[in-house]
Amino acid sequence: MAVMHLYAELLAAGVDAAQHYPGVAAHLAACEACAEDMDGLLAAVQDDERPPD
Repeated sequence: MAVMHLYAELLAAGVDAAQHYPGVAAHLAACEACAEDMDGLLAAVQDDERPPD
């Protein structure tokens, strides 16, 4: 959980986050609840990176 935000930021930037954090990638593959949390966090990070309308 301590690096979830970093993982999401890497994903949003198009970086292979699993290469940097293989343990997180393995956990997300096995834990549906955390994978759902990551989806929400990634959506929030991507929204923050979009220019305002």
